Parts: sequence; structure tokens; C-alpha cells
Amino acid sequence: MTDRPSPDLKYDADAEAYVLVPSPEADVSVELVLAIAEITDRDPLEMRPIYECCDPETIDALCAARRNDAVEIDGDVSVTIADHRVTIEADGTFRVEPPA
Repeated sequence: MTDRPSPDLKYDADAEAYVLVPSPEADVSVELVLAIAEITDRDPLEMRPIYECCDPETIDALCAARRNDAVEIDGDVSVTIADHRVTIEADGTFRVEPPA
């Protein structure tokens, strides 16, 4: 595993999903990969690269713009990373749903 700190990740039993609260100073795409690695107990370097699933720079830019109140998310944005459905919630948190 890496020496990076674990992301702020909690399991929501009611939603049957993990909730990630991104750190304001971190790259969200990196935190997503680390969160999924933690959920699956895998080394993030051995996972399929995130850029094969989605554009990590777009995720980072969208989250940065939301944090700076430059954009308002009205609804959800979802992508699939390592077979996990990742939804960017309107409040800026991420819901990570394991494969069914």
C-alpha cells in the first residue's frame, strides 16, 4: 500500500454504500482511488488506472469549482471506477457503491 493517509471514508449501512468526504486541499481523483483501494483492500497501484474509466482532471476541476462556489451541482454525476459506482452528490460528497 501507499504511505498516503486514508481518505475520510465511512460506511452508510442504510444506503449500503461508502461516503467519501474529500479533503479541501487534496486531489479528489486521488482520494477516490485511495478510497476504493481501501474498500477493496487492494494496492492502488495495482488497480486499473482511473483515466481508463473517466477523466480525473474533470472530476478534480468540477469539485474545485464547486468548493469555490463557481458552479452549483444540481443533481448527481456518476462514473464507474474499479467496478464501483461513484456518485458526486450535490453537497460535494461522494457515494461509492460496491458492485452488486
